[in-house]
Amino acid sequence: MRTGSILSSFGWVISTEWAHDGRSFFSVPVESGFKWVQRTDVASGRTRRVYQDRDGGVIGRLAVSPDGVSIAVQIAAQGMIRLVVAPLSGAAPHEVARFTQDDGVRSLQQWTRDGANLLFTRRIQKPVPMEELWSVPADGGAPYSLQLARDRVDYVRVSPDGERIVFRTGRPFWDLWLMDNVLNRTPADQR
Repeated sequence: MRTGSILSSFGWVISTEWAHDGRSFFSVPVESGFKWVQRTDVASGRTRRVYQDRDGGVIGRLAVSPDGVSIAVQIAAQGMIRLVVAPLSGAAPHEVARFTQDDGVRSLQQWTRDGANLLFTRRIQKPVPMEELWSVPADGGAPYSLQLARDRVDYVRVSPDGERIVFRTGRPFWDLWLMDNVLNRTPADQR
């Protein structure tokens, strides 16, 4: 049985996402102190910085927009967590949402397939600690709960048609869950 060959090693990075061209990927290099996002050309191994927070914040996660023209990043700095959208054209980035550490934001997950919203998780008490999936408009606006809470919600991925999500959940072991009718919930659906 063939399991694959290592084509290259690109060093220690976190939050790796493919670019839409399939010939490069985005990542946050550990050597940067988690301070910038780079784009790596797979064939040549060359890297190019595509985003660095102007306030020197630490980048935790990134997500590539469905149209491939922007990235969203989660940034921690000065007791705040911000979700920022940065156009890959070099245009000015814009802040989508800002939270205090007390707000329990855990991690940026992914864009919705229509590019209208960013998905992220928050820690909540319900009555025990859980993680809940939230959405916020990519252009900015009020975040809202998608009413999906589990002991852990991570690595949320949206299906190509935008109708379903798959995610990891569980402690101490991981389960993989597939769900539908989650992303079409609106703030009016709050129960």
